[in-house]
Amino acid sequence: HQGYRKWLAIIAEARGAPDLIHRKCGPHRDGAGDHPSSQCENAPLTQEPPTLNPTARRLLDARRQGAPLAALPEAERPADAAAAYAVQDAVVAALGGIGGWKVGAASPAAEPACSPLPAAGVVASGHEFPPGAFRLNGLEAEIAFKLAFDLPPRGSPYGEEDVLAAIATVHPAIEILDSRFVDMRAVDPLSALADFGSHGALVVGPGRTVDRRVDQTRQPVRLEAGERALYEG
Repeated sequence: HQGYRKWLAIIAEARGAPDLIHRKCGPHRDGAGDHPSSQCENAPLTQEPPTLNPTARRLLDARRQGAPLAALPEAERPADAAAAYAVQDAVVAALGGIGGWKVGAASPAAEPACSPLPAAGVVASGHEFPPGAFRLNGLEAEIAFKLAFDLPPRGSPYGEEDVLAAIATVHPAIEILDSRFVDMRAVDPLSALADFGSHGALVVGPGRTVDRRVDQTRQPVRLEAGERALYEG
């Protein structure tokens, strides 16, 4: 389907592998019509990040110094999604590379947007973060997919069965939200996209190889802290 990035972007964990691939994702128009699609270019990941533009430098400094921004200066705000993705590429390369991807869309019919997950922040269930590791400590229940093989761009859309066949395992996951902005709800959408969609870390539970078809809109969620239930729905 045209939004195959929705599946590719969930998780493609390859941390520790010698052939770790950096997937650069951005929107484009395909040749079969003027429909939004996605394009991923594979290139070996090196330790040398792309040249940091002022926006990438500002977000990276805010992250490393723990000094959140009220907003990006108007002249440094991404003008479009391609500019926001370029900032993502530069920042994640400076942080040491990609351990997976996150994706979101305003509705099932909307074109999804993706953000890389820094490899150091993709951890297994049971991981303990030190106090103060995150400023916001927001939590989101997620469903993660580890792919058995890539779904590269092609002339015809991928069907649901094509995508399902590419999924190796399905995992429960928790995303920890964090932001390089004082109030992530107050910034413009493209600035938030450049900031990895307000991502802090991803905690991934054990995977299963059966029942890989998941209705993501109908999953129950229960949040507990010790013996206390904080949320259920």
